[in-house]
Amino acid sequence: MFKSIAPKTAALGLISTAIGLALFAAGETTVVVRTKSHNLPPGTTIVVDATAMYVIDELKRDGQKILATQLSELRANGYLQWRLTAGPDGTVPTKEFRFVFSNKLPTPPPGTAGSLRFRTHYEIVCPPDAGNTCISYQRESTYGGTLRSVPNLLERCLNLTGLGAPEGIQIGIASCGPQHDTMTVPREATH
Repeated sequence: MFKSIAPKTAALGLISTAIGLALFAAGETTVVVRTKSHNLPPGTTIVVDATAMYVIDELKRDGQKILATQLSELRANGYLQWRLTAGPDGTVPTKEFRFVFSNKLPTPPPGTAGSLRFRTHYEIVCPPDAGNTCISYQRESTYGGTLRSVPNLLERCLNLTGLGAPEGIQIGIASCGPQHDTMTVPREATH
């Protein structure tokens, strides 16, 4: 459901922008997330929970800095829950999940930026015989990036890459290739 978080004291223009975003075109936007993995320690289990949201931020310049104030947030239907185990070849089986926004996502108005974000909790569980070649841990991060255009179908990859000890496993949700319109930016992390 559309959720406006613009402050009550916002200028009339911001209020009308938030109202206009609630009245976007018919149709829906689907985000397909696929697994992409390599070099994982065999037998390692990766548990991933994620939600998707589309956020519109107002952008203002303050000297050399650009400040972003969140105007709206639209959450997708669905909750990705995967439990993946790396095989002997260091990969996990290919899986696909679809997040669906019940309406087509709006193109951000001038002076704003729209971004697709994935709030993610993941856990790495190493096999008992891994020794010091695998590190078990869990984290929460929000991955995402700015959308330059808002098509009806977006594709993203859940990237799982083994980096070897002591670095562990790198996880991110990003474009599946250079032809897509966003880059992975870890926005927040807690250990």
